[in-house]
Amino acid sequence: MRNATRVGLLLVLGLLTAGVGGADKPADKPKDDPKPPTRKELMDAKLKHTQTVLEGIAVNDFDKIVTAADELVRMSRANDFLNAYKGEEYTFQVNTFRRAAAAVSDKAKAKNMDGVMVAYNELTLTCLKCHQAMRDKKFDARLPLPDAPKRGE
Repeated sequence: MRNATRVGLLLVLGLLTAGVGGADKPADKPKDDPKPPTRKELMDAKLKHTQTVLEGIAVNDFDKIVTAADELVRMSRANDFLNAYKGEEYTFQVNTFRRAAAAVSDKAKAKNMDGVMVAYNELTLTCLKCHQAMRDKKFDARLPLPDAPKRGE
């Protein structure tokens, strides 16, 4: 029964991420290029590492999972990533993402595949919730609240 649960969870996770990849790897930038990565480049890199975690789960490769999850944590701490949108909701989403990625890494270091799969599911949900908030523009502090009066009124 435990294997059936694992297979079912992997199938659901695979369906969640199916079709979202497929983008070619962005061209490597020269080392002397001072431009920070764009938001799209950061999101593409996060997607790549998240897919690598899923691959590690599928082949039971804890080292692959740890490496990819640790990179996700590192990216979430990057100044450009944290300041992409300054707002309370975005900060909450970034912190939730970081905790979920760290949990994936911790469970993989403990060689706890069930824990990795639960943490990966949470990681996937944090991505979906943040993207939903982005579409709804809930966290962009530069936008006025819908019912907020305009200055001077």
